[in-house]
Amino acid sequence: MKLFFFLILFAQVGLLAQDAYIPKALNLQKKSYEFKLDGGLHASSTRVDLNGDEKSFTNGEGFSRAFSRLTASFGWTQEIQLSAGINLVNNSITVFDGSKTENVSNAGVESFLARASYAFNSKNPKWLSQAYVQFTQSAYTNTPYNASEPNATIVLGDGGNELQIGYNTFYQLGGLGTGLEAGIAYNAPSELSSEILYHVSIVWSQNRWSFLGGVKGIRSLSNSEFSDDPAQQPQIYNGSTFLFNSINREIMSASVSAYYKWNSRLRLGASLEQDLSGQSTDLGTRALFSIGYRVDSLYREKREKVRFKNYGIEAAIEKISSQNNYVVINKGFIDGVQRGMKFDFFAYDFKGGNKLLARGIVLKTKSRESIIKIKTWFGSSKSLEGDVIARGDIGSL
Repeated sequence: MKLFFFLILFAQVGLLAQDAYIPKALNLQKKSYEFKLDGGLHASSTRVDLNGDEKSFTNGEGFSRAFSRLTASFGWTQEIQLSAGINLVNNSITVFDGSKTENVSNAGVESFLARASYAFNSKNPKWLSQAYVQFTQSAYTNTPYNASEPNATIVLGDGGNELQIGYNTFYQLGGLGTGLEAGIAYNAPSELSSEILYHVSIVWSQNRWSFLGGVKGIRSLSNSEFSDDPAQQPQIYNGSTFLFNSINREIMSASVSAYYKWNSRLRLGASLEQDLSGQSTDLGTRALFSIGYRVDSLYREKREKVRFKNYGIEAAIEKISSQNNYVVINKGFIDGVQRGMKFDFFAYDFKGGNKLLARGIVLKTKSRESIIKIKTWFGSSKSLEGDVIARGDIGSL
């Protein structure tokens, strides 16, 4: 039975992977791979101090940040995905020295990351869940800022390393690719307070497009060693921004996103994020983009073929009850159908496509026909009209 449910989930995962948006909880299949480029631009509109009080930019000061991440991922097993990436940033600030404004910028490699995720097998094909661990290695070390030093270089980030342990989940609502997505993680930066990361989104997919709306944020665990005496915190040169060298930072943002599936391998995405509240950080707006090249291996197709070969009986539907909860197929006990046998119903087309629609159990069988009660529906459409094939698993008794 475990294998039976695993194969059902396996087919559902393959279908979800064909949408424009790939849920965070969905791992690559075994021997599949993906290259993804994420990037964007952040512009700070205001700042909030460690008490949550707003400190507006004055005298023409400001901060902006361009960033990108290149990630390569590989499906090591059907449950385990491995990823590695590199982060690059370009920070630009405008500061006022008392008489004039000055622009200062710094660009380079911020960090490297390694990630391993494990996808859990669920008996419910509408539910995806994944646990992961991620380590980020800083590519530089920040030096203490000396206010008397001329021409100081703005930092690329907080510096130090991060260890993140998290969980992502996705639950399908309605059609494939449409559902609720959520995640939570414990993040432990070596230079800042440990914190909880979270995100919640609604996903709607239709044909080649997927749309998302949601919130995400950071909740500090407030264990910075400088919480009681902020003046003792070593200073780094961050100019007019509060984004770096924070004490117990927190932030909440809202976002809307659109994804487009160019073809079976290439996906494009764009997002707009607006910060809503925070402390010891900047609030601003971010415009994001993503380009993903994902190659699903033939492993799934081979497993599907094996699965179909394991079905001992293939039948056509002769009658359907008015409420679509009972069907009559054109195979009976002389064909090997027995009471209690499970049947899966697939939408079939001339291209050989197979989409799992429903599952039922044989209640009564005659010599050349059988009655099946539908037990489970997959997807929003509860209909077996059209080109539908029933496949019976002899080993399901």
